[in-house]
Amino acid sequence: MRKGRMTMFECIVVPLDGSKHAEVALDYARDLAQKYSARLHLVRVLWPSLQALTGGEVVAVTQAQMAQEQQLARNYLEPLVQSLSGGDLRVSSQVALGDPAETILDIAEDAEASLIVLTSRGRSGLRRWLMGSVAERIARHAHCPVMIVGRESVEEKLDT
Repeated sequence: MRKGRMTMFECIVVPLDGSKHAEVALDYARDLAQKYSARLHLVRVLWPSLQALTGGEVVAVTQAQMAQEQQLARNYLEPLVQSLSGGDLRVSSQVALGDPAETILDIAEDAEASLIVLTSRGRSGLRRWLMGSVAERIARHAHCPVMIVGRESVEEKLDT
């Protein structure tokens, strides 16, 4: 943590999956970052085993394909960083590989995050059982507070 004036939030980690749904978390995170002079750290995690599922068929992912996915993720984050940066708002980004929940938790700890802001897909049934809830796993195991923007709030924001 920075020396000097202490604030409630120093670093806010925002996991993004490339969807407009997930980007709704940016509105909340940006407002908090501005209020508390916190740094925003945008994170895009690629999970190679999920990348391999296409049309119900498992396909081996080559290193070249994974490198291309990483570049696409960086290309996705860069405009978001640019649009959020400016004024006193400090924004950084990171692309990582691994299990989304575990990787986000590790990144948040390494970044000394004081808050994680993310959206929830609101999955249920078999899909939730198979995939698990990333938001739920993060909330249960994070070293810092977690703000989960629920499905209804996301849908409301996307409808406006």
